[in-house]
Amino acid sequence: MPHVWAVSHDDLCAIVSTLYGALDATTVLKHLPKHGKSTVFPYFDRKLDSHHGFIIAGPTQLLAEKGAQAEKIPCYQCQVLIKPDEARNHVGGHILKSINGVREDSLHEEVDTANPCGFCGRGNCEVDLSGTTTSKVAPKVSSQCLRTHPFSMGHAKKYSATTPCTNVPVFCLLCPTIAPRKSPAVFWKYSIFAHIREQHPRYWDAALNRPQNLSEQFELNLAISHAETLALGAVFGVPAPAATRRNKRPLGEITNDTQPPSFRRRV
Repeated sequence: MPHVWAVSHDDLCAIVSTLYGALDATTVLKHLPKHGKSTVFPYFDRKLDSHHGFIIAGPTQLLAEKGAQAEKIPCYQCQVLIKPDEARNHVGGHILKSINGVREDSLHEEVDTANPCGFCGRGNCEVDLSGTTTSKVAPKVSSQCLRTHPFSMGHAKKYSATTPCTNVPVFCLLCPTIAPRKSPAVFWKYSIFAHIREQHPRYWDAALNRPQNLSEQFELNLAISHAETLALGAVFGVPAPAATRRNKRPLGEITNDTQPPSFRRRV
């Protein structure tokens, strides 16, 4: 008789979350075979009929939305038509320009200046992360924004020539933990600098207009390279690169500038 291995639901979800977080989902899912409907998969509880016992939420949602992704949506800020799963990367450019004082002419709507959402650029879209600051499992992003789309945290927080924006939700390691989940407040990476300046002035260098005395891990979490700023057209006085430009080698490979940036104050 063959052996049957039993794995707890929580452990199995944790393993899958870790593996999925290390992948570029938009690339991997293209290679998944399709077999149509099945009467035996995904697993489900017969007593509850259609109650599925184990589904990987991120990939499932991404696959379900792929049919609608051929339809583009207008960016709230510039009205350019973008694919729904490109919102975070596109809107991040508008947010970083705003923070750095780079003015954009003819915007239909400016990004929120207090705490812009990384998906839409507007305010009042709450964002959260699962897990804790010490969790080894890749955290899951949840947001109330109507333009929320799944993405791999492991891939999104690393600069690349094709998706230069690293604006992802991060824990504020200066804030106290919130019961009962034992983790601090969450902010979008580009937005957390204003939070530090206003709520944690002890850790803000007013002269250089940048954070100071942060832990090594927190600095790493907030790092924005010059290559990223340049690729998003957010360097004051430097025009954005042409949209059709293709770099033979990612700019991130030839720069060591990965410190939290100093920002120009808007006049």
